[in-house]
Amino acid sequence: MSFKTDLYGGASLRRLRGIAPSRDRGRAMFQPVKQPGPLYVRKPSKPVSLETLDASCGRYAAAAKAEAQWSAIANWLADLPQDTDLPNPASLSISVVEFIREVDRVRLGFPNADGIPFTQPAIHGLKPEVQREATAIASETLAAWKGAGCPCLTVPMIRSIERYVKNSIRNGTAASSTAHIHNIKGK
Repeated sequence: MSFKTDLYGGASLRRLRGIAPSRDRGRAMFQPVKQPGPLYVRKPSKPVSLETLDASCGRYAAAAKAEAQWSAIANWLADLPQDTDLPNPASLSISVVEFIREVDRVRLGFPNADGIPFTQPAIHGLKPEVQREATAIASETLAAWKGAGCPCLTVPMIRSIERYVKNSIRNGTAASSTAHIHNIKGK
C-alpha cells in the first residue's frame, strides 16, 4: 500500500496535482491574491495612542480619551518623588484629579460596566468658588503632565480602556448607563 496512490482512490498524487489547475480555473479562491501596493497603509488593529483610541470607541471616544488621560495623571502623581516641582501639592492634585475625573465620566458619558449611570459627582455638592478652584488646579495639573511628556500613558492602559468600553457596548450596559446623556432608550 503506497501513500501516493491509495489515499486518493488509486490516482497518484502527481497526476492529481497535474489536473487540479484545469478543474479550478476561474474560481476566485484559487487565483493569486494581489499584494497591497506601496501606498497601502495598514490600520492598527489595537489602539496605541489617544488618537487611535478616539477612532476605536465610537461615540464614547471623548469619554474614553478623558478617562485615559485622568488615569495616567493619577498614576503619574502617585509615582512622583516628593521633591518634584508641581504648581500644587501632589496630595491636593490627586484629590482634585479624582473629582474632575468623576465629573468627566458623567459629563462625557463614560459607560459603567454595571449598566447603572454614574452618580452625581461629589464636587457638585461644593460651593461654586471651590469648584472653580478645583477646575483650575486640574487644568494646571493637566498642563504639567503634558509638559512632562504625558508619562504613565501606556499602551496597555489605552487597550484596557478600549476593551472596557467595547465590552460595555457589547453587553448593552453602555447604552443603559449613558441613556440620560445620549438620549437613547435604556433597558
